Amino acid sequence: MVNYKSLGDAIGMPDEKDKAFIRKLILTYEREHPGLIKHAIDEAKREQQAVDGPVKKRTDFGLVDPHSARRHLFELPEGLVTVIEQYYPTLFRERKHFTWFIRSFKELLIPDRY
Repeated sequence: MVNYKSLGDAIGMPDEKDKAFIRKLILTYEREHPGLIKHAIDEAKREQQAVDGPVKKRTDFGLVDPHSARRHLFELPEGLVTVIEQYYPTLFRERKHFTWFIRSFKELLIPDRY
């Protein structure tokens, strides 16, 4: 019997075929909703530029909440996230899969660096 630490481990890591398929999902969404992805990212970047204080701190790596040590990395339209999660339900929930997504789709990041 094989013991997995997480569902992501049981499923395995996405590969180049997955990356190509997700890219196709993104391009299809962009064709159906022109400019919506860029608008969401640009708006989130503008909001982050305006925030800097004791509750949240802005860095090159994104907006950091010191109480939770979390960063705001993406601002994607809900419809796009829903489409991606239909095919890859662990992509935004499993740490290893999320890290793979970040490294594979850097053009969708809000901060300059990860």
